[in-house]
Formats: sequence, structure tokens, C-alpha cells
Amino acid sequence: MFIELRSCALVALSQETIKDFHLFLLKNKEYYQQTISSLEIELNVDSFQKQIERFFQNDRVIQVLVYRYGAIVGTTFLYWSQDGIRISNFFDKRVHSSYIPFEAVFSTIDFGVKEYGIEDLFFSVYEDNDKMLSIVKKINADLISVNPSEVNLTRKVHTYKLEAFELKRWLQKYHNFINR
Repeated sequence: MFIELRSCALVALSQETIKDFHLFLLKNKEYYQQTISSLEIELNVDSFQKQIERFFQNDRVIQVLVYRYGAIVGTTFLYWSQDGIRISNFFDKRVHSSYIPFEAVFSTIDFGVKEYGIEDLFFSVYEDNDKMLSIVKKINADLISVNPSEVNLTRKVHTYKLEAFELKRWLQKYHNFINR
């Protein structure tokens, strides 16, 4: 899978891209663990690949790498949970203020709506991730729970739901953006 967007390209995680993804996460390890998951990133690429394969066996639906000028600048993926499909994403700090996260995330959501019939979307945010919490307010997502992280019990995770109406509204904004 390869999708060329206005500000970036999306490439499905694969055997060909796993090493680059591994290097990207190792390079951004501290920020990744602070904002996305406290789970330890395997140092060995073969162990890392097995870790990713386990994620796909358990609950991951699709994962794409986000490229800008030939380099990975982020990742976004959909996975199953007891609530329904959830989304998770991570971007290099240097692209936060660009359109890249918006395009990549909503392209992935659009795919999930078309392929899996997503109506409501769920996602979780660490309570100390101020950047994401400010975005959550803008998109009008509903807080449904606050619980300890499964990976690190000392950290709290806020779980949100983006209702179908709001999801459709944001997808319309995404389509208007890409069709300008």
C-alpha cells in the first residue's frame, strides 16, 4: 500500500520497511515512551519484528509509516479493542505544526471507515500528553474513562470516543482539504 498525499506519503509497514521503522522509534524512543507507550522498544531488529508480528496477531489491523522527503516522520495504526476499532499515532516533534499529522491520521481513519465500517472511533491519551489533550478538545471527543496504563501503572490514560457525527464532520474537513 502506497498513498501519496499533499504533504506526505503513507506506506504500509512491511518486511521492506521494518528496519527503517525500528530505527525511527529508537531515534525517538524517549519521546515515544513519554507520549505513546511506555512499552520497551526492542533493541534488536529481529526481536522488534517479532514484537510487531505479535501485535498484528493480537489486535492490530493496519499500520502505515508516514514519509516526508524519503524519511519516516511518523506512524499511524488501527487496532481492535473491546470498544471497537481504536487509532494510535506517533509523529516526530518536527512535523507537529505541519499538515502531516492531520493528513496521515484522517487518511488512516478514512481507510478504516471504508474497509471496516468504523462509525465511532476510540483512542487513548496519556494524561500528561498536553499536545494531544489540546487536540482532543478541538475535535470534540468525549472522555469515557481514566485508568492506569496497562504498561506502566504509575501513568494514567484517558480514553476518548469520537462519535459518528463528529467523525463524519472531521472526515469532511479532511476531504475538503485534500481536494483543494
